Amino acid sequence: MTAVLDAYKNDPVGFVEQVLGHPPPYDKQRDILRTVADERRTSVVGANGSGKDWAAARTILWWLATRQRAIAVATGPTQRQVEQIVWRELRAAWKASQVDLGGRLSGSQWNIADDRYAIGFSTNKADNLQGFHSPELLVVVTEAHAMPQDQMEALKRLYPARMLLTGNAFSRDGEFFESHHTKRHIYTGVTISVYDTPNFTGENGGAPGMPTEEDVEERKLDWGEDHPLYQGSILARFPDMLDDSLLSRTAIEAAVARWEQESVETSAKLVVPAEAGTSQPWGVGSGDGLVPSPSTGEGEDGGEGAPETSAELVVPAQVGTSQPMTRGTAPVVPAEAGTSHPMTRGTAPVVPAQAGTSHPMTRGTAPVVPAEAGTPPPMTRGTAPVVPAEAGTSQPMTRGTAPVVPAQAP
Repeated sequence: MTAVLDAYKNDPVGFVEQVLGHPPPYDKQRDILRTVADERRTSVVGANGSGKDWAAARTILWWLATRQRAIAVATGPTQRQVEQIVWRELRAAWKASQVDLGGRLSGSQWNIADDRYAIGFSTNKADNLQGFHSPELLVVVTEAHAMPQDQMEALKRLYPARMLLTGNAFSRDGEFFESHHTKRHIYTGVTISVYDTPNFTGENGGAPGMPTEEDVEERKLDWGEDHPLYQGSILARFPDMLDDSLLSRTAIEAAVARWEQESVETSAKLVVPAEAGTSQPWGVGSGDGLVPSPSTGEGEDGGEGAPETSAELVVPAQVGTSQPMTRGTAPVVPAEAGTSHPMTRGTAPVVPAQAGTSHPMTRGTAPVVPAEAGTPPPMTRGTAPVVPAEAGTSQPMTRGTAPVVPAQAP
């Protein structure tokens, strides 16, 4: 018998239809079963009376019957919901099964072995949800829209192999709400409107006890189609407008998305000017905004106070000269005012020594920028040159792949 049930380990739909038998699931219930089999986290938001707990109860039976070491924990905000809804469905299906599922069913527990059992309960303390550990742990939360967040966090800390949330679209925050909004990348969602149920689709010849066209028309007259109760209990849509809000959540999220996109586009087109009164360029971070280069002060590592500059810099001309500004990953270093030394361009620019000195020009791929005559020669470090300040000034040196050219002494 174990071998027969093991064949359904990855096929909960086949298990429900062929092992548990009548009544068969309808399309959306099959979606729930398949999603739990394939995905770690499943969240089902459905209309009232759409058969969410019917599917949840049979998911528990499938999980335990097809795994030799497995635990299933079913919980919710109230004991009535767990015992009278989920566990009642589970007992009915267990008794009607065409195959003996084994174990002993008592109250809200189904025990097969010490390390193979299902339990259903509710609690008002998150700590009471701890202690359930198994390599094959299934957690089912019914009425998840009303579940306190601290209890949801406790359940997640059990690290279940599968987690199934079912509920209505009546919440505006919490784990269940976010599972269909900001946490959609974590949960696979299933939405069930009344129009997806058998009395509207015609599946299985309809289903007694599920919503009918008369029920929906009555709710329209009672609440109106725009009322949050109609949207949530009939269409399984979360309320978009809060009672005390002027803007809908959808409108706010769309505005935030546009702002983020415009910020990215603006950053990509940014031209960074020199700081007022100096030739030091401002630094551009990787999205942290503009950081002006200080005129003096040492950095934390005893180096220069000027920040590193990005590969996309506009280097301004020296004050009082007509040297053009340059753009690119290899800045053009202008000649000193009053000399005829040419400017250079490239990934390893050659910076000439000042007239009247014998300092060498370049070395390797990291250019050596000479100091003014009468000062110690510059040092180099790795492939990123260290450019010394001009004698008699307090302009800081810079370190990076795009050297900053210091201002001439006033």
